[in-house]
Amino acid sequence: KILELELAPWRNIKASCINRWLQISVMSGIRELHLYMGASIDGNYNFPCSVLSDEAAASSIESLRLSCCPFNPTSTLGLLRRLTSLLLSHVGITEEGLGLLLSKSSALQRLEFFYCSEIICLRIPCTLQKLNFLNIVGTKKMRVEINAPNLSTFRRVCGGVTLMKISVRNSSQLKDVYLSFILLSDAHARLPSIAGNVESLTMHSLAEVCVLVVCIVTMICTFMLEMVELTIHILESAPS
Repeated sequence: KILELELAPWRNIKASCINRWLQISVMSGIRELHLYMGASIDGNYNFPCSVLSDEAAASSIESLRLSCCPFNPTSTLGLLRRLTSLLLSHVGITEEGLGLLLSKSSALQRLEFFYCSEIICLRIPCTLQKLNFLNIVGTKKMRVEINAPNLSTFRRVCGGVTLMKISVRNSSQLKDVYLSFILLSDAHARLPSIAGNVESLTMHSLAEVCVLVVCIVTMICTFMLEMVELTIHILESAPS
């Protein structure tokens, strides 16, 4: 069963009505729950954690997508034992709340964040043994600490982020890395620890000195012996 709710941009819907509807609709057997709130509700709408407090309902969900609404998980959150895919887009969630959510989602295989600006340090714990895909878009200030041992694909898209803000504890299974609009000034020092065993590495960067690019390519050829495919796009900076 799939439950999708996408509200039209009209400000005449009461949050209490949505909450009551969700409480009734989200029940055991719902495998995919996708909610897009947009600007449809008066005031700030918080996705009610109580919807996922029921163990039977929580344990049946395999895919959860939330867009444009704050989400504050509490200790009453049920065990999301079958959740394999989680996508949060423009969702206000604290690091503590996210940590609680991930602790209840040990079966996760795919994790995506789009412009979740309240997260300053994103910690991916080692308990996510099955996580193999991580995609992060936006949020320049976010630091990323990855300790998931079986992560194979990592994508980071955000202008002006340096590699110093990305830490990978165990990169042995990381084979596909995509870095877009990342500053390459520290790539020579940081890439081996982030992507030492990758088979495909794609980098998009604003124009930087050619000498730097030569150094990066030389370093890759020397230390990243498993590399099969390398793509580097150097984009011209927009005129000021």
